Amino acid sequence: MDRDTRNAALGAFWVLLLFGIAAYFLPRVMLAAGSVSTILAAVIAATITDGSRYAQCGAA
Repeated sequence: MDRDTRNAALGAFWVLLLFGIAAYFLPRVMLAAGSVSTILAAVIAATITDGSRYAQCGAA
């Protein structure tokens, strides 16, 4: 495995790990935010789930 392939694999690992952690805690965060405001819960959910698309665009 050369350096470029290793760096790409490491970058992919971190993106998947961080997105997985966010997806794991999303229900708990949404329930907590939903007790404050349903709009806030919707904004948080949209930010977390839509953030992965922007992360891919920013890396290019």
